[in-house]
Order: sequence, then C-alpha cells, then structure tokens
Amino acid sequence: MELLAVLVLLTPLVAGKDAAAAGGDAMPTWVTKQKALVTEVSLGTPPQKMKCLVDTGSSDLWLPSKRCERCNNQNHFDADASGTFSPQMEHTPRGERPKQAQIHYGSGAVAGFHVQDTLQFGAATVKNQSFIIVEDAALPPRREWDGICGLGWRRLAQVQKPLYQMLQEQGQKAGRAVPSGDGTSYMSVGELPEKAYKPDTLVWVEATVLAGNPQFEGERSFWIVSGGIAVINDKPRPARFLVDTGSNQVLFAPPSQYAALMQSLLPQESFEKHCAQDPSMGGLVACDCEIANDEGLRPLRVSLGEREFVLQVTELFSKAGTFPDGTEELKHTAPPAPRAS
Repeated sequence: MELLAVLVLLTPLVAGKDAAAAGGDAMPTWVTKQKALVTEVSLGTPPQKMKCLVDTGSSDLWLPSKRCERCNNQNHFDADASGTFSPQMEHTPRGERPKQAQIHYGSGAVAGFHVQDTLQFGAATVKNQSFIIVEDAALPPRREWDGICGLGWRRLAQVQKPLYQMLQEQGQKAGRAVPSGDGTSYMSVGELPEKAYKPDTLVWVEATVLAGNPQFEGERSFWIVSGGIAVINDKPRPARFLVDTGSNQVLFAPPSQYAALMQSLLPQESFEKHCAQDPSMGGLVACDCEIANDEGLRPLRVSLGEREFVLQVTELFSKAGTFPDGTEELKHTAPPAPRAS
C-alpha cells in the first residue's frame, strides 16, 4: 500500500460554542489563515499564555524564549519570571551545562535547550513537563502561533517524556481536537462525551504500530492508520494515511500516484481547458475557478474506520490569486508529497 497523508478529521461535528459546552473544560482552538490548528496553553508559575500549533506529525513541545531575537512571535516565554522553571543539565568537558537541542522541520528549524516547567493544557496541569526553550529560529514569517505542541509518539521525541506520556501518567485518556461546521474547533483532555458531536459522524481508527525492527516492535512513531481511497471504482483501494495536523494541505499524494489521481478527479477536457501544472512546485495543479461549473467532476472518497468521507473536487482546492484577466486561480490542496532527501 502507498503511504498518503491526510489532514485531521474529515467530518463536521457540532457548532463551536455548543461543542465547547458539551466538552466541558475545552481549550480555545482555531484554524489560522495558513490552515494551522492553534490552541492556547499556559506555561510556568505564574502562568504565561502562549499560542501553540497542534502538530500530530512531531512529538516535541517547544516555545520561544524572550532571548530569541529571530523568533518573530507575539508572545515569548520569560523563564526568569517562572518559579517552577528548571533547565536540564548535562556533563561536558567544561562542567555542567544546559543540554542543547535542535529540531528540523520541512519549513525551517529551531535551536535551544532542554528544560522543564509546569504546563496548563486544557483542564490538565502537568508539572515538570519537558520542553525545549528556543533561543534561535529560522521559520516562515507572519506565523499566527508562538510554538509547537507535538502530539506524536515518543519514538519521534527529543524531550524526556512527550506531552501525551505525561498526560497518561495522570490517568488522562486522551486529548482530542474537534472541528465544527462553522470553521471553528476546540480541544479537550479526557473522555469525549457523546453529546459533544453529532451521532454517526465520528469514527475511530487504530494507529499502526512499527514492525520489522525488534528494537521498536509494538511501538508507534507517526500517527499512521489504514483505510482506502477511491474516485472512479466502487471499491476503495487500500491505503495507509499519515495523520498530520501540522500540514496545511488536505492530502499529500505520492509523486508516483499524483498524475493518476488528478486524471481520475479531473476529466481531460476540463483539465486542458482550465488547468496547468507548475513544474516549480513539483507538478502542483492550478486551475481557474470556472472549473467548478464543469460537469463530470468526481469526488474523492476516503474510507476510514468502515466509513466513507466524500470530498468534492472544489474542496480539494484553495484560492491562490487572480489572473491578469480577473479570473480567480485555484491551487490543488492535495499536492505531490515532498520526496525524501
């Protein structure tokens, strides 16, 4: 089976304010203009509020230090102002020193030190939460978040214990992000009450464990689930999905399968009339908005947990700009996946 990547949940649930009421101690959560899922956390004693990108594709928690000159954040963490802050030390030839850390992402990198402090994550208060305090960063500008809350598995983590492990040790069942039909969302820690979502709109899919390496047997790294995908055929083709809330795309398709996927979704006549591929973007497809009026556009059907989620072609595009003649341009939000370097 090819490995695909799909972004968070594919179904609208209850409206934002009703969801928050149903979910109890809900965390303020929203989707930014860049399609990033962001929530609010508090760190330190007394607590300092920070905006955190919720990322299931990584496992480390990091937040910017007030000493970080290149972080370009709205909020910075002042370690000197926290009575519960402590650095993680390591032995070096020059004596005990704070342990250094670097994290690399597809869009940049951060560098800082391993530390601990008290984290307020929704209703949960996590003492001695390990995280990385960032003192240098090379990330895209105009971000609407301060740091990253990695919710991936410990195999990906640099910190001693990632956030989910600390929550597990407190007896918490899970943390959940719940989208709504009005473009908002919320997060909660613990059991998800049935009244927090519409009946028959939520499915559960088991995360795949690592296999083939005795050292990691039975563990997990990324959130990978099994399902299926179909456009023309009635029966979905088996596929694995890497669930990554840190991506701003609906779906990444393997480069070897991207052309076939686009040919299935867009009839040749429609493609030749309205669309083109951008070689500088790895063959990304861009179309003018008039394609939405064409007949014969087939939806993309994603199967997860014995349930089929239907995405219309127009839901797989986002507005990218305007042509000189005033026609609006759409770019495909299921681009070819980046090739491993």
